[in-house]
Amino acid sequence: MEKHNYYSRILLYFFVKYCVFYFFLIIKDENYKLLKISSYKKVEDVLYLLLIYLPLPLICSIIFIFPFNYILKSKSYLIALVVFILFLLIEYFIYTSLASQLNLKNGLYNGLISLIIFVLMFYKQIKAIS
Repeated sequence: MEKHNYYSRILLYFFVKYCVFYFFLIIKDENYKLLKISSYKKVEDVLYLLLIYLPLPLICSIIFIFPFNYILKSKSYLIALVVFILFLLIEYFIYTSLASQLNLKNGLYNGLISLIIFVLMFYKQIKAIS
């Protein structure tokens, strides 16, 4: 893999971030039904879950893969920071518009988890930006 080809890691970032975020929402809302594997009796049950939970990570992955790559290749902290803040703002509006119109705090939790997972997964690349 090329030294600066981050596309697969960016896709992994979105997958991990949304897994953590959805798990956080399960705990926050005390709705553990999704974790009961025995409740999934048919293929349709699993497909329904995928239909509900996969679109948002896919949309964000498609929209943000190139800006994230730009952040990681950036030579300027200021530019990387501005692009990342724009990402957080746009993702907040996408998430609250599509998935959480009644509870806008969930968009803030999503942003906080985005920031934490980003730093954990890309710490070396962030540190290398001069």
